[in-house]
Amino acid sequence: MYNEHGLEITHNQFGFMHRLSPLGQAFIDYSNQRMIDKPLLDIGSAFGVNTIPCLENNAHVVACDIQGTHLEELKSRTPEQYQANLTTRVGRFPEQLEFADNAFSGAIISHVLSFLTEKELEIGFEKLSRWICPGGKLFILNYTPFHKTLANFIPDYQEQLKQRDIFAGFIDDKRKYSKHEIIHEDVPNELMLFDKATIGYLFEKFGFDVEANEYIGGEDIGVPGPFCLDGEEWISAIGIKR
Repeated sequence: MYNEHGLEITHNQFGFMHRLSPLGQAFIDYSNQRMIDKPLLDIGSAFGVNTIPCLENNAHVVACDIQGTHLEELKSRTPEQYQANLTTRVGRFPEQLEFADNAFSGAIISHVLSFLTEKELEIGFEKLSRWICPGGKLFILNYTPFHKTLANFIPDYQEQLKQRDIFAGFIDDKRKYSKHEIIHEDVPNELMLFDKATIGYLFEKFGFDVEANEYIGGEDIGVPGPFCLDGEEWISAIGIKR
């Protein structure tokens, strides 16, 4: 289960499952609203930190993950009485996932976007824009450039901001900035870290009004201690589909 940093190691090299975050709790609260009449989508569900509480709210959830064994574990952790409300789908977002237009009342994508290229992000948000029905919500949680294990990247991020005001958090090789054991083996070398400008751009381009777009951080909300720098380690965002 969770280690001393509040992380559960996954079965591949695409990060971790974190403890429940404030953004995850907002998604769970949303799943309990009576106005939700379509399934919810959890992209990068891992072992179900966000999915299972939604199922316990009697929501239908489609849980997607790149790793089939993660979804098998999620099923084993889901209480039997909620199994009928759970659908799983193995596939990498965005290229391996397809759903009908307006299929979902909402979606969460937590600690996944860092593993996508700029092109994949554009493709992914175009799909999310189609999959989520008007009035539905998209919940995003992701790492920013402002965390301790990659603090050496911050000066380069600030330089990249001078050249472009979006996607400036791209790292072509994390090994240039950190060899910290917590990310050395379990995170890809190529990363996209997010700032508010990039989230704002993606929301606007793909038809989402901004409900929230803010930096959050600190161990008290679930950021692992070794990642904590100045309280802006995560970006937490909610978009409402127009």
